[in-house]
Amino acid sequence: MAGLAALLFCACSSSDTPAEATADEFIQDCDSAPAGGAFTSDEALADFINAEASGKVTSEACKFTELVSPPAGQNLSAQTPPLIRFNDTPGSCAAAPIRPRTGVRRMPRTRPAYSRLLEALLASVIRNAQAHCAAVNGTNYYFKILPQGGTTPLYTAMLSVTSFTPDGAKWQKAMSGRNGQTVNIVIERAVFLRGDINQGPFAMQPVNFVVGQ
Repeated sequence: MAGLAALLFCACSSSDTPAEATADEFIQDCDSAPAGGAFTSDEALADFINAEASGKVTSEACKFTELVSPPAGQNLSAQTPPLIRFNDTPGSCAAAPIRPRTGVRRMPRTRPAYSRLLEALLASVIRNAQAHCAAVNGTNYYFKILPQGGTTPLYTAMLSVTSFTPDGAKWQKAMSGRNGQTVNIVIERAVFLRGDINQGPFAMQPVNFVVGQ
């Protein structure tokens, strides 16, 4: 029992959330989502970042988003944030929408019952210790604006919706000094099941824009 107590203490005291797992905005998080509505969380953001670090982001056809607004080729105002709107998947794809796989992982029969119980208990403690929201289920999106040729985002947002307008002050800060420069919009998409990425992330091809007044 002493060993179990030590394990539980470690689980409660640690976190797998990367220190850099922050976003400029969370659009419709667990505090602002309507009852029963989709929401996002910082734990979901950490899963996206961990997936990026592990090289798990792909561009599989018909599984990434399609940017609708602003339209490609239009300049982005450095002062006024644009309406961001995108399709969950490209409109030209006739495939059925991706839904979480609900299959349950089978535990090896050779494992003793106490081992299975311990694993389940530890998983529950870790999740509850880290999370301030319920587990995310459904689709989340990681929206980024990157400088051309750069990998450090100028602006990021975690989304549970497909349409939003960035906060004006945060947008102006991100675009400050960027007049005449090219930036890229990238959106990653992932389907979550009980708080973990079940499918994805899938990334659209970057869309280029020039920053203007």
